[in-house]
Amino acid sequence: MQSMKLLLLLLCVVVAVNTMSVSSMGKVSPRKSGKSAAEKAFKLEVKQLKKMKCKPRLVKVYVADELGETSDYHDKWLFPEVLAVKRCSASYSYCGDNLGRDTKICATTTHKMKNFTIRYLENNNSNNFEYFKLPIKVDSKCDCV
Repeated sequence: MQSMKLLLLLLCVVVAVNTMSVSSMGKVSPRKSGKSAAEKAFKLEVKQLKKMKCKPRLVKVYVADELGETSDYHDKWLFPEVLAVKRCSASYSYCGDNLGRDTKICATTTHKMKNFTIRYLENNNSNNFEYFKLPIKVDSKCDCV
């Protein structure tokens, strides 16, 4: 009879251990079912997507790419070589539903031209800097379309 009680107690301990998990803090807590943990993870992923929103963000723009084909500045050393410009981008925005499907695209609805001051060397061997204004499109509003 004593061994039967011991076996029953051991069985209860095994069942209790199998239904519990130890957290990283060392505390024992009931194990969550895979479905609810997966659902929480899914909802967190969609929540992160929604935080991206559709709005202009700073992106790196190369000055040389913004010069017209007939520009006299292509053969000059330009400073800075890159600029931070606000642009709407489908890659850095989310226009989707609650299932994580990208249903629309983030596109520019309003923009303006902004003049950036660019410094250049007239003669590549001199230290004589000159300046010019370069108009670049800056996005001010985006919408999911």
